[in-house]
Amino acid sequence: MNKTFNEVLAAIMSHRSIRKFKNEKLTPSQIEIIVRAAQMASSSSFMQAYSIIGLTDPALKRELSEITKTPYIEENGHLFIFCADLKRLTVMGTEQEKQDMRMMLESSVFYQSLSPTQRLPLRTPYWLQNL
Repeated sequence: MNKTFNEVLAAIMSHRSIRKFKNEKLTPSQIEIIVRAAQMASSSSFMQAYSIIGLTDPALKRELSEITKTPYIEENGHLFIFCADLKRLTVMGTEQEKQDMRMMLESSVFYQSLSPTQRLPLRTPYWLQNL
């Protein structure tokens, strides 16, 4: 293995998550950089099937923290929430892109919805029914 490969592996293997944040507001520039970096992360077929919600309202963060029993949600200056969002794929793009997305999503739904014992597809999700 080459040195760069080993450095990448070392960085991955030494990663740790620390959930102690400063309760400081981010600048618009910092928010833009974080969101742009997230958008550049790889995703299946580059579909980016997620939406990013920025939450700064202390009351909403407190409520979410209580619901999830996760204290660090409340203790930060800017909370980014990443939500799976396949619906957005069905309303964006050209007609050809929508058709391509529909085919990829149907294939994905088909394979994910097969019962291991019955091998029967489950109900088509509502967001695919009206494309």
